[in-house]
Amino acid sequence: MKWTPLRIVIASVAATLLVVVSIGVVVAPDASPPQPAPAPQLPTREQTGGIDPELAVEIEMRARGAMLFVFFHELGHMLIAELGIPATGPEEDVVDEFAAFLLTDQIKAAPEEQKAVLTHIVMSGAIYWRIAAKMKEEQGLETPWYDEHSPSERRYAAILCLATGADPLRFIPLAVKTGMPERRLAQCAQEYDRKHAAWEQLMASHRPGMWDAIFGSGRLTLEYGPVMKNEWLVFQEAYRQGGNFEQMLHDVSAMFALPRDVPVAVKGCGFINAYWSIREKQIVLCHDMFEYVLKTFAQDMLAQTQEQGGQAGDQGGQGPAPAPGPAPQGGGQGTGQAAALAGVWNCQSFDGATGAQVNEQLVLQPDSNFRSMSQNALTGFTLNVWGRWSFANGSLRYDLAGYEPKQFCGPLGCSPVTLGSPMFFPVQMPQPGFMQLPGGSCRKTG
Repeated sequence: MKWTPLRIVIASVAATLLVVVSIGVVVAPDASPPQPAPAPQLPTREQTGGIDPELAVEIEMRARGAMLFVFFHELGHMLIAELGIPATGPEEDVVDEFAAFLLTDQIKAAPEEQKAVLTHIVMSGAIYWRIAAKMKEEQGLETPWYDEHSPSERRYAAILCLATGADPLRFIPLAVKTGMPERRLAQCAQEYDRKHAAWEQLMASHRPGMWDAIFGSGRLTLEYGPVMKNEWLVFQEAYRQGGNFEQMLHDVSAMFALPRDVPVAVKGCGFINAYWSIREKQIVLCHDMFEYVLKTFAQDMLAQTQEQGGQAGDQGGQGPAPAPGPAPQGGGQGTGQAAALAGVWNCQSFDGATGAQVNEQLVLQPDSNFRSMSQNALTGFTLNVWGRWSFANGSLRYDLAGYEPKQFCGPLGCSPVTLGSPMFFPVQMPQPGFMQLPGGSCRKTG
């Protein structure tokens, strides 16, 4: 869709807005909301031994992404009602499409450093439905055949299919990882082209024109309703932070010729939902949903971590760091490949599940000391590590002497940062000055 480009404030909103809302669990306008599945219980810190800080960051970021996706989903409902846009298929599916098309178009238009954030929003919107499907299966629940919503797993597949057609590089890894066959991926590319052209035609007459530029048109406005619970005040404050969410509403408004102002109300509702109200002419984002989805992502990710057992500890993700032992023989002072490793490296890795890029500056000194500074481009979480390094049997070995920070604090509480030692990373050097590591690569700069 050749929309007037957003000023790409979505990235700053996702980075500061601690938001979690279920995507598309929308009732018929002003109807009684459906009874959701029992809200998942967030495991206590005693039960989990404390949430690993990196896991806590990922939980929060997926939740933020899901919130932003649900906003665009509800925006689709509003535009269908206010602009009279035809919806020839089930409306819930149509507005899922709308959100996916709008966001993937913004991925194409965004600066390179912000593409990962927008990718994360689409992935979070899709992944939520995969989790919801799994939870329903575990609880023995099914979507009624007459429900206006497609089954959760179908919604996950539909969003991801369109995303792979828009940007194969960023979305196909997740599709393949979750079992989408090559034949279906080829069909997705064709479907994306056809549906994108149809949406472009549908929206062509609703872009702001000359008279809108002169006299103005309707705007999306942010309104704060009753919070209902003291613990939900943090959700309300999240929308206020830096004015980013309000700025995004302003920029989105400029993309359409709205006949009137449309409030976006954030409040406690007394039920788990997010919806477009035809009667009140407003989009409603419930704090109840914020809490529900945060717990949903937390429960799912913690379950995955527990299934993996002690693997994370072997990779330096869990457990207290033991005192580093003496540097093994043949460290950075050796000859051959070990000697070629000594120097300054800029490394990048890509998280195919979330779209996040991790940037690292790694210094392997000839005297066998090392230091590393890595930063998650999506969350901004920065970790500094130092100690002794060596190379043997095709792997880098790190014996840690220290790391900072020692603690991470977020909406899920504070957790100690714990790294295991030693760490091992298989290394391949297909050419001088280039190092291939699991999940990433490094280039020598000094």
